[in-house]
Amino acid sequence: MRGWWWLVMVGALLGGCVTPTTFLHGTSVYDAYAITVDRRSLWTMASDKRIKLFIQSRLLQENTSDIYYVGVESFYGTVYLLGEYEDAAHKERLLRIANETEGIREVVAYFHPKATQGDCTTYRNLAILSDVKTRLFQDKHIYGSNVHVHAVQCHVVLAGIVQTKMERERAEWIAYNTPGARSAVSYLRALY
Repeated sequence: MRGWWWLVMVGALLGGCVTPTTFLHGTSVYDAYAITVDRRSLWTMASDKRIKLFIQSRLLQENTSDIYYVGVESFYGTVYLLGEYEDAAHKERLLRIANETEGIREVVAYFHPKATQGDCTTYRNLAILSDVKTRLFQDKHIYGSNVHVHAVQCHVVLAGIVQTKMERERAEWIAYNTPGARSAVSYLRALY
């Protein structure tokens, strides 16, 4: 019980709860809650967050639209780039930025070529994303904050660290059975 309160206090101090420092530190009340259910060490969580923010800032510096089309996640030093690319040179640049980041172990890329809207509109993509996230948070067997969800051209992509194989399988089942999703891909890792 004592360790739990310590994590909440660290999260609150790092983020300042809902004050202007939340934006300066990149931490929120949601992050403070996520810290309490995340089983990575505080050092690992901080390292992963630093890697993620560094890559996002590099993407933003080089091309502001990258931050909209490419999601970045980092767990135990493995970086996940999830999104769309314009052409082969763009894809290589995204991979280079991630691979040049200090502290990474490997880069996993899930990309689709950037497409015209077609039948997967921005609205449909966001509706799928919202549906998956809602269902994950409503499920009593899953800590929804541990499952990071992305929608790439109406394909659901899961990433994160969950406690058990059963929790991973349940989250994957939700993603695979989301109405309107073309497919689902899981990069979830179960600790036990």
